[in-house]
Amino acid sequence: MYALEMSMMLPALYNHLDAMQWRYATKQFDVNQKLDKEIMYALFEILRLTPTTLGLQLWRFVVVADPELRKKLAKHCDHLHSGHQEHHMESASHVIVFCRPSAFETALIDKHIEHVAYVRDQSINELHAYAQNLRNWAETTADSLESWMDQQAFIALGSFIAACAAARIDSSPVENFSKDGFDEVLGLSEAHLRAVVACSIGVRSPQDRFAKEKKVRYPLDDLIISK
Repeated sequence: MYALEMSMMLPALYNHLDAMQWRYATKQFDVNQKLDKEIMYALFEILRLTPTTLGLQLWRFVVVADPELRKKLAKHCDHLHSGHQEHHMESASHVIVFCRPSAFETALIDKHIEHVAYVRDQSINELHAYAQNLRNWAETTADSLESWMDQQAFIALGSFIAACAAARIDSSPVENFSKDGFDEVLGLSEAHLRAVVACSIGVRSPQDRFAKEKKVRYPLDDLIISK
């Protein structure tokens, strides 16, 4: 059985490799092509199942389809030098804003424990040791929890971009933006959330010259260190 599973790994990996070769950070989307509800639902499920340290699931995902709202968000972005007059968020089908709680509170652990008990049909008492370990961890890492929560959002972003590539959905991550600006436009403070990173998705425009550029990556010998 294991040998059979091993034989299936390489084709799957090469399919994924082909998808990663195909993808690039799209700078201009086809404004006339929108991702439908079924595609978006599948992407939402992938986000829900993204890896999460300690199982805490502290990310939240704000999905912005409204063109006017995306324009407002774009005003808070650093356009850098993409060669396009408008930010890619404006032509995208959707923009996903990856958020995390504005502050870490032990109530987040309590909520997680209650959900674990519900899903796995266990009592809260059965999870007492697990809950206490989480509280001890939170106490000993208090000074770095906000940075840790940001990292959780980036883990979700990586998983999301890879899934988009596999489905031949174009994407472009957005890091250079005013967090305060995004929070204000989306009303995140009222929801006790903080924007961390974002990602535009859609279908690449034939006018995006970056689609034809060669992908620039260092060779494996420069990147892989074997011990």
